[in-house]
Amino acid sequence: MEKDNYTLIEKYLNGELNEEEIKSFQTRLKEDSAFSEEYTLQKSMNIFLEKDRNQPALESALASIGKDFFTEENKVIPIARNKNRNRWLIGLIATAAVAALLVMFNPFQQQDLYNQYAAHQPIALTEKSTGNDLSTKAETAFNQKDYALAYENLTLYLQENPADPKATLALGISALEEGKTAEAISIFEKINAGSSALKNYGTWYLALSYLKEKNFEKAGATLRLIPNSEKTLFNKAQKLLKEFN
Repeated sequence: MEKDNYTLIEKYLNGELNEEEIKSFQTRLKEDSAFSEEYTLQKSMNIFLEKDRNQPALESALASIGKDFFTEENKVIPIARNKNRNRWLIGLIATAAVAALLVMFNPFQQQDLYNQYAAHQPIALTEKSTGNDLSTKAETAFNQKDYALAYENLTLYLQENPADPKATLALGISALEEGKTAEAISIFEKINAGSSALKNYGTWYLALSYLKEKNFEKAGATLRLIPNSEKTLFNKAQKLLKEFN
């Protein structure tokens, strides 16, 4: 791997590129197969190395590989005198190393992406009066992750308070968690098309709805709508987009 490519890929993986650089990088991934292979390998290595608990296993595997390939028996033909042998041996070692990594840690066996990114923040609804009113019941159920009960109470609450954006967003999330994906998408589309302070959260959850359906194309297109002025969501969106490559 060329040093410049390594540095560029590392910056992309660390979220250090600006929007224009990200677009250029992703275009190159599609058009340059060799660069795409370098990216895939480096991403897999980075994912593995981030798992501290697997570090001893990695060191052991690499040590074993080195021991097997660099014994005196394998040095019968001097590497320095045979460039083809050099390339072949390096390639074989790299292949063996990657194979060992994939046996110990397969990045494609990660937890479902939706479950990784669908971390719902607690809600605090307005218009509270007593501990028995609908807003309190809906808030309690949602914050306790009882989405079936939350959906029921939020539906009733919104019949009386249709302009409450927090409750509307929470209803969409509850619908999504209860498998009512079409309804959730409809709710998030309305929030996304509106002008409330939660507009970008509507966009984020709309993307998560598509992600839950494994519609990565729509999820990616929606994630790209989140502006970088919304720093927290923008950074999460960029991180999730990298998972699609």
